[in-house]
Amino acid sequence: MEELISNIEVAIKNLDIAKSEEMRQDIAKILRTYKPPTANISIKEKRALNNLRKNKNIVILKADKGNTSVIMNIIDYDNKMEEHLNKSGCYKIINKDPSEKIMREVIKKVKESSLDDIIKKKIIPNSSIIPRIYGAPKVHKPNIPLRPIVNTIGSPSYLLAKHLAKKLRPLSGNTLSYIKDSCSFVRWINNIEMKDEDLMVSFDIVSLYTMIPIGEAIEIRKNITHKETVDLLEV
Repeated sequence: MEELISNIEVAIKNLDIAKSEEMRQDIAKILRTYKPPTANISIKEKRALNNLRKNKNIVILKADKGNTSVIMNIIDYDNKMEEHLNKSGCYKIINKDPSEKIMREVIKKVKESSLDDIIKKKIIPNSSIIPRIYGAPKVHKPNIPLRPIVNTIGSPSYLLAKHLAKKLRPLSGNTLSYIKDSCSFVRWINNIEMKDEDLMVSFDIVSLYTMIPIGEAIEIRKNITHKETVDLLEV
């Protein structure tokens, strides 16, 4: 939802004054005439949910997989997040918020680039929010570990990162070892005949994205894309 709102704000910002005002009026009309759906829970159930929401000793989260809600003791949740931050080797304490400095660097690099002026206008940040980290419980694993998720929406480099991800996405799949998802894997092995002595092994990677070496990832990009894209990636 936050990303949707962010995209709408960017779209409105890039419209001319007359069009943006027309859109605001249409949205205001929809909000004034909106009727909430009929409640599908009883008053007793609603009261119970409100009591849970007000309980400061618990935290209610969406599970990492499946459409499941998880209620955790707030102390257990905090301890697991602290353990991840302290032991993963991916984070360090800093003395000063670097958001404004990063925003200036992003603006400078984007303006100096050869990107189209329309794209520049879309990805130059006009505000800065510190990324927020939270954990999604892995209820399908022993001791319910947390999957760390960093919400970067609104952060200085969010719009630039989104643009680069879209630009680099077509490069995916140009390697021999690429598998898009579990469905493509099933199609790939469908015609392979397994022998009795064959073994199929599955590896579970812990904290995949937080452990990717950034320097090596950027070095690889130098061989498959042009220098300006790499410069923007480094920012």
